[in-house]
Amino acid sequence: MERDSDWIWEALALGEESLLKDADIDYFDWNGTHEKYGTPLIALVVGKATGQEVYDFATGTPEKLMERLNLMKLVLSKGASPHAKPPPQFSICKSWWKTEGDKEVENSRTPLVHFNDKSAYGVVASCLEALTNVEGDWKRELRFLRDAAKILATFRSGVQEATQALLRVPVAEGAVETWDRLLSTLEGADPSCAAPARCPPPS
Repeated sequence: MERDSDWIWEALALGEESLLKDADIDYFDWNGTHEKYGTPLIALVVGKATGQEVYDFATGTPEKLMERLNLMKLVLSKGASPHAKPPPQFSICKSWWKTEGDKEVENSRTPLVHFNDKSAYGVVASCLEALTNVEGDWKRELRFLRDAAKILATFRSGVQEATQALLRVPVAEGAVETWDRLLSTLEGADPSCAAPARCPPPS
């Protein structure tokens, strides 16, 4: 039976840590791409829009921004690469601005930022550049982006791949039960393993 991956993309874009942190998500392709969300790491930064509602780093509460950062750590631990780029169909662009009451803060609107052909590193860098060249109080958003950049910088491809390989080695349930029984007894606390002697080649 094919497993549903769409909900994982949606949860990433929404920054919903509660949906993902304890779920069975190891089957998901963490280096996969999506025409709407780009890559898993890009989805956590760019977010999504639903009608009049926008879910991203510029609209979230401090708690939601922390969830996005926590999910970024989780996604990296699953083997996602911040170097991965979105597919050619990914053509999302965004602009942000500040408001006071019902009025837009003068000179606070950012240029239109295009995310096509950018990795997660590139997306974060583009957002940082956009927000540092306009008026308005962007301290919270800039802190999120800089924290995201620090998290992405922890990625090491060799270490990540080795960790994933270790985590995904299948072990028969019977073998685990056998070791549990052995180690639960005094006699089995210091076991030794022996392999059968190799047969000599026929003469």
